[in-house]
Amino acid sequence: MTPFCSVIISKKSVRIAMVVDEDTKDLGKQIVELINKLNSMPEYKLLLRIKSLNISLYVFKRNYKELANLLTKHTDVREAIRLRGVGKKPEMRLELYEVARLLHNFVTSAKSLIDHTRIIYREIYGETEAFPDYQDEVDRRFAKNPLAQFVEDLRDYCVHYKLPLVHSVLHYSQLPPTPIFESKMELNIEELNKYSRWSPLAKEYLSGQSESSNLLNVISEYYALVEDFHNWFRARQEKIHSQEFAKLASIQQKLKDLEKRT
Repeated sequence: MTPFCSVIISKKSVRIAMVVDEDTKDLGKQIVELINKLNSMPEYKLLLRIKSLNISLYVFKRNYKELANLLTKHTDVREAIRLRGVGKKPEMRLELYEVARLLHNFVTSAKSLIDHTRIIYREIYGETEAFPDYQDEVDRRFAKNPLAQFVEDLRDYCVHYKLPLVHSVLHYSQLPPTPIFESKMELNIEELNKYSRWSPLAKEYLSGQSESSNLLNVISEYYALVEDFHNWFRARQEKIHSQEFAKLASIQQKLKDLEKRT
């Protein structure tokens, strides 16, 4: 009796396994069909094009953080004094070179982000009236902003002219209420003014500076402009394409539900 019973159980197991296997194949087929449907949807291709800007944003933000971190480190007075110690001149020179390198990366990625954003806008909205407030916002935030125009022109200065002179400044103030030390990296305004191809608004920015400009303040103010604009830009796109994105979300949810059953 024992062998007979074991054979019967074995056959049942096989039948159950076959049913489960058929169900799995059916689920797999449904998943593949949904994925193919998703990939062929114009809404999905639109979303991918919009998200392609994330790479340019990442590069810009990463370059900013690396430069800002180094400049912030240099605001530590103890570090600034150490770099002025005996035998530390090569280390100070290397740090200034690093600032120049990272500044070059920052301004070039800023300009790339501008160009990539403009191209995406023209591709998606150039022939429609779906996004009429885009250019007004660009003009208000950047095209008519002296700081923004200076940073954009600084990219051309770095790429086509030379890397700007950056100085480490250690300042001691005896003004009340408390005497303080201050350390910072500064752009040499006199040297920048020798360049003849500044735009009118960039010249306006430079004329508003004294002999130097705190580099950390410059890049941080510009970064805030860019971050705020792209937050606005993405929010407007989500509103404009709310129906398309909802349609995609429905398909993606079906895929998730199927995947949970596998």
